[in-house]
Amino acid sequence: DLRDSEIHTKIRIAKKNSGDFEDAVGSFKKAPTIVLNLASAFYNMGVIIQQEEKLASAITKDIISFLTPLLSVVPFGNSLTQLSKLIHICGDHNLLSALKTKTAANEDMFPTTDRKLLKAPRLNTGWKPSVSIYCPTYNQQETVGKTLSSFFDQDFNQPFEIIISDDASIDGTLDVLVDWKRQFPEYIKIIKFTKNTVQNGRNPLECFLELAQGKFFAGCEGDDFWMDPAKLRLQVEMLEKHPEIVSCTHAFMQHDVLNRETQVLDDSASNIRFEAPSSVQALERIFMFPTLVYRNCISRHNIPGEWFTCINGDQIMTSFLGNFGGNIHMPGLVGSVYNRNPFSIWNPLSPSQKVIERYRTAYALFKMNSRMQNKKAANVIRNQLNFFNLPNESKSKIMAEVDEKFKLTHNYQLRDLSFEIL
Repeated sequence: DLRDSEIHTKIRIAKKNSGDFEDAVGSFKKAPTIVLNLASAFYNMGVIIQQEEKLASAITKDIISFLTPLLSVVPFGNSLTQLSKLIHICGDHNLLSALKTKTAANEDMFPTTDRKLLKAPRLNTGWKPSVSIYCPTYNQQETVGKTLSSFFDQDFNQPFEIIISDDASIDGTLDVLVDWKRQFPEYIKIIKFTKNTVQNGRNPLECFLELAQGKFFAGCEGDDFWMDPAKLRLQVEMLEKHPEIVSCTHAFMQHDVLNRETQVLDDSASNIRFEAPSSVQALERIFMFPTLVYRNCISRHNIPGEWFTCINGDQIMTSFLGNFGGNIHMPGLVGSVYNRNPFSIWNPLSPSQKVIERYRTAYALFKMNSRMQNKKAANVIRNQLNFFNLPNESKSKIMAEVDEKFKLTHNYQLRDLSFEIL
C-alpha cells in the first residue's frame, strides 16, 4: 500500500539516488498489495534508467514483470497514460503490442460498419479515378482495417483509387492490407517498402505522388479514420463549385486513445470560410491530414525539399498548398477522427525535444517561404522564430541541420527507394 511509510521512503530514494533502485524494487515486490499508483514510482525509476544505462537491464526486467499483468486490467485514464510512458521507456515489443490492442478497442465509441456490407461504385471499362486516396501505414495492424472501412463507407459515387503504403512494418499490417485488396482488387494498390523510408530521411508520399491519377487527392493515416459518410462527396462538390480554390478542409474530432477523451476542433464558425492563399502560406491554421481534399497540383517533382527536413509534414504541406490557391473550410462538417496515441512520432517526445522540433519546423517553413518569395508568410514565421526559448547555439545547430538536409534532397530519386507495388 502506498500509505506504508517504508514504501514512501523507497520512492523518494528511487527518485534521488539511482544506486538504490534494486533495493526499492525489492520493497515494491514485497508489498502486500500492488496498487496502480505504484506505476508512478516505477515511471520515476524508468526515467532515470535512460540516464543510468548500467542499471537498465535488471531494472527493466522488473518493470516488465510488473506491467505485464497490470496492463490488461488498468482502466483508461491517467493510470493508462502513466503506464504507456513507462512501456515506451522499457521498449518491450510484447507490451507495446498489447498496448496497441487495448487502445484500438474503441468500437463502443466509434462502431465500424460490417465489412460484408461495404460496397464501392461500379467501374466502367477504362475508368479513371476522380479521387486518389492515400493511406500511409506503419505497424498499424490493429487500426488500419477501420481506416479502410471508413473509405468504403462513403456515399461517394464517383470512381476512386486507394493507394496504401506499408513502410516496412514488422507486425501483421501487410497481411491485413493484402486481405482488403482481395475484397477490392480494382480499388486498392499497396506500396510495399522493404526498408523503412522515414528512418532513412525519405517518405512514402513520394511514391503516392508518382502513382496517383485522380483529379483530387485525399488521405488518412492508418490509425485515424473518416467519420461522416458525406465527407468526401461534400468536399469534392465544394471544389467543383469553386474552381479557383485549391483545397477544402473540415472540422474534426480529436480522440485521446489513452484517456478516451474527445474534443471537436476547427469548428469555431457556423458558415463555410474562404481562406486566402497568403493566409494558408502563413500557416494561420494547420490542415490536418484526414480533413484535407486538394487538387492534383503537387507532384513528386515539385514537392519542396524543406518537407523532408522536419517531422511536422502537415505544416509544410499546408503552407505549400497556399502557392496554388486558397482554401475553403467547412466548420459544420465533422468529417474525421484524429487519434492522439502513444505510437506516433510526435507524442512520445519529451517537452524539451518538442520545442526543438517546433523550431526546426518553423525554420523550414521560413526557409521555404523565403525561397518562394512569399513575403507575408516569411515575415510572420520570422517573428515566431524570435520567440523560441532556445540558446543561440541550439538555434544555429538546428538551422545548419535543416540547410544540410535540404541540400541532400536535390539528389533524391524514386529509384533510391526499395519498394514493390502489390
